Amino acid sequence: MTSWQVYYVLGAFGDGYLYRRDYLVAFTQKEKEWLQHIQHLITNSFDVRSSISRHGRGWELRIYSKKFFILFSFLARRTNELFTSGNKEEKLWFIGGFLDAEGYITSVETYKKTHKLKVSFHQNDKTI
Repeated sequence: MTSWQVYYVLGAFGDGYLYRRDYLVAFTQKEKEWLQHIQHLITNSFDVRSSISRHGRGWELRIYSKKFFILFSFLARRTNELFTSGNKEEKLWFIGGFLDAEGYITSVETYKKTHKLKVSFHQNDKTI
């Protein structure tokens, strides 16, 4: 996995969780197409199998792999450290993945009604 892919996927993990008992790394999202993009990045870089299925009103990408779980959980625990030590381009990829997972931009329809542009994101983890 190239550096930009690592940072993008770590940023995207804002909509994810780890489940140690099953060595599960999961990403949840309303947009299936976006999860397919994450799936493609992970599959090509780590040669791990994954699946996307319905999850509530959205979708979930699940990766069951002990090797990937150990590596990814190690990186996820060090997100702040990686972010502060990364170069500008790596930081931008992390932010891009994070905003793709957690954010939105005002739609054209809303802008026509309100004449306000907004970039917003939501996250419960205040350290991020």
